Amino acid sequence: MNIPWVKESLWHLRTSAGEGSHALLLTGARGIGKRAVCEQFAAWRLCERPVNDEPCGKCMDCHLIAAGNHPDLIVLEPSSEEPASPEGEATSQKKAKVSQFITVAQVRSLLDRLELVTHGGKGRVVIADPAEQLNGAAANALLKTLEDPPSLTTFLLITSQEERLPITLRSRCRRVPVPCPARGVSLDWLQSEGVDNAQALLRLAGGAPLKARAMGESGVTQRWDRLVQGLTLGEIREFEWDTTAQGLAELCHFLQMLCIDLNRMREGAGTRYLPEEGSPLRETAMGLWPETISDVWMDLNKTKALIRHPLNGALVRDELLLSFDRIIAQRTP
Repeated sequence: MNIPWVKESLWHLRTSAGEGSHALLLTGARGIGKRAVCEQFAAWRLCERPVNDEPCGKCMDCHLIAAGNHPDLIVLEPSSEEPASPEGEATSQKKAKVSQFITVAQVRSLLDRLELVTHGGKGRVVIADPAEQLNGAAANALLKTLEDPPSLTTFLLITSQEERLPITLRSRCRRVPVPCPARGVSLDWLQSEGVDNAQALLRLAGGAPLKARAMGESGVTQRWDRLVQGLTLGEIREFEWDTTAQGLAELCHFLQMLCIDLNRMREGAGTRYLPEEGSPLRETAMGLWPETISDVWMDLNKTKALIRHPLNGALVRDELLLSFDRIIAQRTP
């Protein structure tokens, strides 16, 4: 994938590794290309004969990287778990469940692999993405290896929620921030990728271009526009919405985005997610109570933390919409 704005971050990664850092923490917003930086670093690091700090693209290692099965590139990420039958055997009749966490079993499997001889003699690259999804036991199991890793092994931890990482883990890593690209650069890239309505998508994605592209593929702008229209017409309580965990997480995120913009419009500031000019909600925003917006924001945060639990989706949706409707109901005429 051609992502031009990550070149500087890739240079920082190579420099840090060259200076002896074996555990690197890539931080930055979700959807700006942190994983792409790590994959490009791994391709360079494991290439047999890199040319001008670029992988040659022709050797066996480059072909294995391109195919996604290089034995010296190990990725830790939340995995799919086959549901078990009552007898304890996996069954194909049920859908695999995607874990929310990187587990201690995955880390122990990684540590066993690190005991083996490397494939090409150039070392290994281990990518943990997202690192904040390492559960407590998994993070603890990784600490000693991060402090004293096998020779020529580089750990790349990716996070968009650095504050969720244990301090013990962060203290063992060298931090490499990955900045969000300039708006013009992101728009040019999205247009080169054939993404329609790039400006609106980039606003909704908070300026993160890869996230914007993914949102465009999922039809998110239509759902956002429908929600804004319902709020404008005072019909937000009437909404039907996907009541799966994913759908409710999206609704919760949308409502928080609206909280931010309503508060910004109330203060006379520019919007982040709604159109800068001509928003039909600007007049409504002027009469809102900031305390109510803050209270609803906090309620949305609490609900977001519970969404992955087995809850009644329809009730959660209705509670979210009613809670947000309270902002409008308590406005000053």
